[in-house]
Amino acid sequence: MKKHEILDGLARAVVNMDTDSVINLAQKSLEMMIPAEEAIENGLSRGMEIVGDLFAAAEYFVPEVVVCADTMYAGLNILKPAVIRQIKPKGKIVIGVVEGDTHDIARILLP
Repeated sequence: MKKHEILDGLARAVVNMDTDSVINLAQKSLEMMIPAEEAIENGLSRGMEIVGDLFAAAEYFVPEVVVCADTMYAGLNILKPAVIRQIKPKGKIVIGVVEGDTHDIARILLP
């Protein structure tokens, strides 16, 4: 199976509410070393874009959109750990306030 077939299959499976296919294709994408971000963006997300178009055209309704979203999340649950492993820390962030410094920002922004 080629990369574009997997990505197209992910999108199609989301549109067709085929959770088993999404799970199988998500696992296969990892086996084929397709970056998880790419599988999410060009597969699962693209499928949900098509679902949005079908909803706008009144071909899909809220129940179908919800099931499609659940199907997409089944794939995300498989791909998410791979995305997290790919994240490399870029440094540390330190947040603090100088002792004795007074801030009134919260009172200004919030009544």
